[in-house]
Amino acid sequence: PWLDMRICRMGESFGETQTSQPACRRVLDTVPEIAPGDVITGMIEAGQPNLWRLVDATEREVVITMEAETSMLDPVLTLYAGEDLAELDRNDDFNGLNSQIGPRQLGAAEPFLIEAGTLNDGSGSYTLEVVDMNAIEGTERQADMLIAEANRLIIDGYLAEDYAAAIERLDQALAIAPQLENTIQTAKAVALFVQAFAELDEGDETGSALH
Repeated sequence: PWLDMRICRMGESFGETQTSQPACRRVLDTVPEIAPGDVITGMIEAGQPNLWRLVDATEREVVITMEAETSMLDPVLTLYAGEDLAELDRNDDFNGLNSQIGPRQLGAAEPFLIEAGTLNDGSGSYTLEVVDMNAIEGTERQADMLIAEANRLIIDGYLAEDYAAAIERLDQALAIAPQLENTIQTAKAVALFVQAFAELDEGDETGSALH
């Protein structure tokens, strides 16, 4: 299916739908399925990405997470939508070398396709999980939202106050969902690390301004 996927994407990029749409359909008809609530183990060989059709996800809010089981992989997730499989979202830097998309509210632009790949030519196994946020109980759902917001601040922030805000949200998440402590503490360690560097940079800039 990967050759068809390349034809599909090239056609979408250059407007050659007559050629690309049959290739897109072949991809959707041949790849395995994954649904919200599923946790699947996959294998990447020599950097060749895996493709999964996301089913039963229309109008749902989902979180898609890919975690490497080996240091040989540098995971990257891409989500495609619609008959032409246009790129909807992409991530390659969640909690170090893992990947996460969401929480993301999916509309009616089905079908959906997940590409689980790696930024290098490595081989190894990975875990792919699709969480249905609507099925999570209130407190854990709230904690997951706080964690996701904190991760966005860590990734997109550049000021010490951004990382402080991320740490605050992680502490709030831990208070309401202590069962998520491992995930929260991992994210908090990253936030504290980058916060320290941001404070050093801001201190250097302040010192330069005084001279």
